[in-house]
Amino acid sequence: MEEDQVICSCMNVTTGAIVNAIKKEGLTTPEQIQDVTLAATACGGCQDFLVDILDEVNA
Repeated sequence: MEEDQVICSCMNVTTGAIVNAIKKEGLTTPEQIQDVTLAATACGGCQDFLVDILDEVNA
């Protein structure tokens, strides 16, 4: 997983920002990721990626 890869182009949120938020804040749901990073809060097209990253971090 590339940390600098932009997952949410609407809000310019990278994989690294999402992973860091999950680890630092103890996030467990896509909705929590949205609240903290704003990813998937505009068009919602990256919602599935949030779930995939969450599953990978918590695996």
